[in-house]
Amino acid sequence: MLKNRLRVIQPIFLAFLFFTLSSCKKGTLSSDNKLNSGSLKKTAAMPLLNCRFPFGWYVIGIEDPAAAISDGSNLLMAYSYWSDGGGTTEINQYLTNVNNRGAKAVYEIPRGLMEPLNITAIKTFVNAINANPGLYGYYLKDEPYDPALLADMKAAYNAIKSISVKPVLVTFGSGGDPIAFAGTYDIFTQDEYRCNVGEAEFTGMPKYMSSMDYASQASGTLGKPWWAVTQAFAGQFDRNYRLPTCKEHRFNVYYAILKGANGISNWGRPWCTGQAGADWITNVFKPVAAEVNRDGDMFPNGPSTVVTVSVGAGVLCKAFERSNGEISAVTARITTGTTKNTVTIDLGSKFKSTCNYVVKLNGSSVSYTKSGTSLSIMNVQYTSYKVNLFQISSCP
Repeated sequence: MLKNRLRVIQPIFLAFLFFTLSSCKKGTLSSDNKLNSGSLKKTAAMPLLNCRFPFGWYVIGIEDPAAAISDGSNLLMAYSYWSDGGGTTEINQYLTNVNNRGAKAVYEIPRGLMEPLNITAIKTFVNAINANPGLYGYYLKDEPYDPALLADMKAAYNAIKSISVKPVLVTFGSGGDPIAFAGTYDIFTQDEYRCNVGEAEFTGMPKYMSSMDYASQASGTLGKPWWAVTQAFAGQFDRNYRLPTCKEHRFNVYYAILKGANGISNWGRPWCTGQAGADWITNVFKPVAAEVNRDGDMFPNGPSTVVTVSVGAGVLCKAFERSNGEISAVTARITTGTTKNTVTIDLGSKFKSTCNYVVKLNGSSVSYTKSGTSLSIMNVQYTSYKVNLFQISSCP
C-alpha cells in the first residue's frame, strides 16, 4: 500500500504533482458548496487537546511545524525523521515548538525499533519524549496487514503503556482490519484514498464511504475511538492520484464526522508540493480546516440527544450542541443527483418561543419558519455528495 512504501530516513519531497484544481475561490469553496472561511468519551487515553477536535496533517517530525499549523492543523501526525531512535533532543524541541503554537503531535515510534523489534530501545525512546507537553501520543504502525506483525505490535504497545498513559495509534489502510489487531492501539485511524487521475469527480466516494462505515462499526465493536485519514495529496504511487476537488474533500471530512470519527488527519503535507499543492492548501484545505475548527468543540460530545435534523432520503444528518446553546447541524447528500429539500431542525426542549434565532447555511444567514419546536429552511439545494452546514445561534 501507499504509505508502506515510505521510508522516513530523511524528508521526502516530490518534485511536482499533476492535478486539476476545481473551481474554488480563495478563502471559499465553490459557489455550489459555499463556505465563509472565517461520541467521544473523555478518558485517560483520549486527552482533550488545547486544539479541541483533532484535525490536521501527516508531516515529517522534524520540519518547522509553523506552516502546517497555520493551515488550520491542531494535531500533527509526525513521521519519525530518525529510524534508529536517535535525535530525541531535536524531537523534544520539535514537540515544544508544536505546543507553543497551540497544537499537539502524535509522534511515530521509529521504524528501526519495530523491525526488528527492540523493546529496550522503544522504552528508552518513550522515556526521552513522554513528558513533553506537545506530545499527544505515539504512532505505532502504518497500515499493518500481515497477521505475523501482531505479536510484535502487542509487545511494543505494552512496552509503551508500561511508561505512558498517552494514547497509541495505528493506521489501517483500505481493507485493513482493526479488529484483528486489537490490543495494539488505543485509537485506530482509517484511511481510504479514492481520487484518481482519469476518474470523474465523486467516482471514489462509494468506496470511501464503505471504509468509513466499517471503521465506525469496528469502533463500536471494540469500544475504541477512531479517526479518519483523508486524501490530501497527488502523484504517482501505487496508483496515479489527483488531489480531491473542494466538494470531494469537504465530503470526505464531514462524512467521517457524521459516522462518528473522533478526529481527522489528512495525508499528507510533504506530498502536497509545488505551486499547485500550495494553491490546493489555500483554496481547499484551509477553508475546510477553519470550518471544522469553528465547530470542533461540539463534536467530542457526540450528536445531540435532544436536537434532531430531518432532510429527506439520501441525506445523512446529525446535530451537535455547544454548552452555551449554539447548535451545528451537519448534513451531507450520500448519493449523486440534485434535489431541493426542506431542512427541519427540531430543537425539542431547547426551543425558546421568544427567541429570534439566527440561522446560517454554510456561513450565510438564511430565512426560516417556526412550527412547534422546529425551525424549517426551505429549498436547500443538495447536489451530488454536497455538504450543507447549519449554525443556529443561542438565546439568553
